[in-house]
Amino acid sequence: MLSGNVSFLKESFNAVGGFNEIYTSWGMEDVDLGYKFFKHKSRFVFSSKTKGVHYPHERDNAVKFTSNTNNKYLFYENYRTIETKLYIIANILSFNTFLDVFIFTTNSLGRHLEIFFSKNP
Repeated sequence: MLSGNVSFLKESFNAVGGFNEIYTSWGMEDVDLGYKFFKHKSRFVFSSKTKGVHYPHERDNAVKFTSNTNNKYLFYENYRTIETKLYIIANILSFNTFLDVFIFTTNSLGRHLEIFFSKNP
């Protein structure tokens, strides 16, 4: 679940435990919440009629990428399921654009991949 525009009952939010506070920087808190709803067997409904507005602001894509990458591994370590492992693998292979991956692979992503696959054969 990507939470650009999402709604749910407060009771449902509380039932799954709300947002996970292990994420202290940008990224993955919405995916984690969606995974909790998934594990809780919640029903997801897509509506093309809803609209969302993202207020433009400055951002550092390198910092955002590193933060999101680090949080992906927190997500996996928190659940350690086949779904979370596959999410990380699939996301790494298609994260934004090939250029993003190419630029950052030798930095934080490469280090995380090496650690991830050596610890999780």
